[in-house]
Amino acid sequence: MIRLPVLAAVAALALAACATPGFGPEGTGLGEAPYRVGEILIWIRPAAEVDVLCRVAGARVPDGRRVVGCYVPASRTIIAIDDAWVLMHELKHYFEGRWHDEPSAP
Repeated sequence: MIRLPVLAAVAALALAACATPGFGPEGTGLGEAPYRVGEILIWIRPAAEVDVLCRVAGARVPDGRRVVGCYVPASRTIIAIDDAWVLMHELKHYFEGRWHDEPSAP
């Protein structure tokens, strides 16, 4: 599957985020949340909301650890805090494709 348009949009998003003090509609020109980049839906939310939403979406996290972002393959959705590094990490999971969805061997 060709994902070049999505990659180009993500690159533009990353460059826009680097040029602004914050990440949001006023800094990127993407409009109101949630953001749509190609087929990906991106939610930028406060840390407490991200933790709850990602756990509800099925994130496997040890007790006592906070979740700062997750990629939900079934809905092609990224939920993350307002941090460019977290967003790039979750985009990495998107680009990994089905390989990432397979459970690892014990």
